[in-house]
Amino acid sequence: MPVLISYLRSVFLFLFLTTITQTITQAQISSDERPKRSNRSSGIVCIDCRTPITGPYILSDQQPYCKSCWEKHLPICATCGHKITGEHITSENKTFCSQACFEKTLPICELCRTPLTKAMTIDGHFFCALHAKGPRCASCGLPSLQQHHLEDGRMLCHQCWPNAILTTDAATPIYQRALAELKSLTGYQSSTPPIFELVDSNRLKKISPNLIAPKSGGAAIQQGVYHRSERQTNKVTTEVTENIFLLSGLNPPDFLAVATHELTHGLLMDKYPKTEFAPLWVKEGVSQYAAACVLRRYRAEASLRAIEEMSDETYGHGYRYFQSNFGPNNWPAVASWLNTTNFRRLPDRPPTTN
Repeated sequence: MPVLISYLRSVFLFLFLTTITQTITQAQISSDERPKRSNRSSGIVCIDCRTPITGPYILSDQQPYCKSCWEKHLPICATCGHKITGEHITSENKTFCSQACFEKTLPICELCRTPLTKAMTIDGHFFCALHAKGPRCASCGLPSLQQHHLEDGRMLCHQCWPNAILTTDAATPIYQRALAELKSLTGYQSSTPPIFELVDSNRLKKISPNLIAPKSGGAAIQQGVYHRSERQTNKVTTEVTENIFLLSGLNPPDFLAVATHELTHGLLMDKYPKTEFAPLWVKEGVSQYAAACVLRRYRAEASLRAIEEMSDETYGHGYRYFQSNFGPNNWPAVASWLNTTNFRRLPDRPPTTN
């Protein structure tokens, strides 16, 4: 009896070990899906072209391939176009054979030329985190390494500096153009156009310290001021003095837009005096609308986009109210609205537009 029990234990242990060995072997085979080369060829048919394989073949996902069919299914590098037989990088459904090829598709910081896996975008331009936080040009709003500093503390980048309006001689022809364009647009021009003066930002703030300047990128940017004074010389005569102060350092299209904007304030006072009782968004919105009409004539896309995309409620939403209701370049409709609207009944904030 003890001999029988010992015999049965030996048989059971043998069967148990055999089962475990078979299970481990099957698991190793099914989990190893990397392509393997084999010299066995008897009765092997390529899974793709169905041709009998007479020489070495490749196992991929436990399926036999001839060399040409296997290479046909290899991924191709999205940068260099080479077939990938080894390790690779996958990003946004694209495959790359190396880190170098992958980095060629990345955006590059415009200042340090470093490939960026995490990029800061400013007005469609790419910068690394370090340079995105650096000083920005007062004209284009982009970070810069080559900087030109103005006396009032503003900085202009190397690209904007050559075209900046820094002298009265450079500003006068553009101001005269703004006068002509506004007359062409509205059919009106004062017999004594306002006198303009080119000033820096410190002087502009002193001239009108309580002015609500438009906001762009979270900062209030004051670029021009229209000033009007009236003095009664006698019972029938009123002497009117108009001055326009324009910020130095602007590029020509921006300077043209600001000059047109401020001149439109004078036009509203002369031709549409009831706008004195209009909420601020009407006066600023109409002035922005006139400036946009002039910029379209010159195809000044960047300056026009700055007006159209301005988030400021008074200037941006005010402009979009007139743009939405009357369409682009439709001053006659705006003029009709100015002539017939009871401004005292308008809301303090511009109505929402789609």
